[in-house]
Amino acid sequence: MTLKKLLQVKLSSAIRPELINQLPSRYPLIGSAILIRLKKDLLPYKDIIGKAILEIEKEAKSVWLFREPTKGVFREPQIECISGDCNPIVLHKELKTKFLIDISKLTFSPGNAGERKRLVDMVRENEIIVDFFACCGNLSLPIAVNKKIKKLITVEANSYAYSFLLKNINLNKVNDVVSPFLLDNHYWSTFNIADHVLLGYLPAPDKYQVEIGIKTLKATGGILHYHWISKEDNYKENVENLIHFICSLSKKVKLLEIQKVKSVAPRKNHYVARLLVLK
Repeated sequence: MTLKKLLQVKLSSAIRPELINQLPSRYPLIGSAILIRLKKDLLPYKDIIGKAILEIEKEAKSVWLFREPTKGVFREPQIECISGDCNPIVLHKELKTKFLIDISKLTFSPGNAGERKRLVDMVRENEIIVDFFACCGNLSLPIAVNKKIKKLITVEANSYAYSFLLKNINLNKVNDVVSPFLLDNHYWSTFNIADHVLLGYLPAPDKYQVEIGIKTLKATGGILHYHWISKEDNYKENVENLIHFICSLSKKVKLLEIQKVKSVAPRKNHYVARLLVLK
């Protein structure tokens, strides 16, 4: 029986029949916390829905509800606890990596798990990776845990996220290969060093951040990982514009792949483009 069906059966006598099909069909688990989205008509039932989910999902300790879209430059989640132990600091484990996260203030997407795995598989030994939007290590920390790299440089402007990044570096015992910087990446000035540059910011990095990322790649070239959100019908146009911009910087560029990371809304997705940039 699916999670949605289990929830429907459990709540069949508590929620009006015309609303029962609007119950969520999936709810990501971050550590011991479950995050859900509810349609407006179901909000009056949020407490009993949260309690029912905890009765179904025995490994979970709390249920949190997205109130509004993520806000601000630092993409702070707008969530509230609706059931269980409401401590927002959880320990999430994935790809042999431990992530200590405050889910009430830091965005961590389980939907990016596939991208984290792809990065681990893609990076080669003795390479240098620069992550310009490190947060608490969301995308790049599993690389340091799972691969024998030369160096992972993590750049994060949010001091609160940076404090968790430091905790996670220590927790995973990768201090010898990870160099963290508390810095707005617009002011980054160490260039020609990286085999890979990660620009994992949504809805999209700005043009100057792209230019800084390109300058950070090795003089012999390297791979730029560019993340953005787009409607399904114009994501290819977005990539064409990105390539045109890179060429305007007098760089040679080859598109290696475009990967859908996850859906974020109907016909709207999070994508990553990997581009080989030759200087």
